[in-house]
Amino acid sequence: MVANGTITANYSTQYYLTLVATSGDGIKMDDESLKKLLKSENWAITAAVAENSTSPEILDMLARHKKWIVKAVVAENPYTSEKTLEKLAKDEDERVSATARKRLESLLRQ
Repeated sequence: MVANGTITANYSTQYYLTLVATSGDGIKMDDESLKKLLKSENWAITAAVAENSTSPEILDMLARHKKWIVKAVVAENPYTSEKTLEKLAKDEDERVSATARKRLESLLRQ
């Protein structure tokens, strides 16, 4: 359960990952619910939000995450704005910046 913006011990991480991962195929989570999940210290939860979010605002927030994997997932998300991709293309982690540059190149070809 999310209480006061943090995940309580009553529910497992797997439960939240299941909710986020199925959000596009059944359970619909609104932006406010997803924003609450962003406060999790578990990078897998934030990566799952990044993978499934359609909100450019949430994706921009996640682009500032400390873990490279979360930022790389943001760069792969088709709903990530060009402005956010441009920031990620300058990331110090090559895995993030390369992913963002690849997405920017594909946008230019469209």
